[in-house]
Amino acid sequence: MEKIAKILPAVLKSQVRRTEPPLIEILAPLWPCVAGKAMSEHCRPVAFKQGTLTLTTECPTWKTQLQHMAEEIRAEVNSYLGRPVVKRLRVLQGKQVH
Repeated sequence: MEKIAKILPAVLKSQVRRTEPPLIEILAPLWPCVAGKAMSEHCRPVAFKQGTLTLTTECPTWKTQLQHMAEEIRAEVNSYLGRPVVKRLRVLQGKQVH
């Protein structure tokens, strides 16, 4: 999986070039590679609309931490995708992540 995760950003660039890519379909299965294992165990991407990526977490502490890290997360996702697709990050507290 790690080898695939390393080459996928190059492959995904063509998918991300569309106006409104199916970003959740791209990110959800790769979220541990994009966000890292620790973060992916506590949050997941659930929606993408008009440049806003929405993450959900079960824990209020993680919600606060993710909100503080929003710019870092946004930059990492965009770096992974090879293009600045995510303009804003929104974090919600919701049902179980997994």
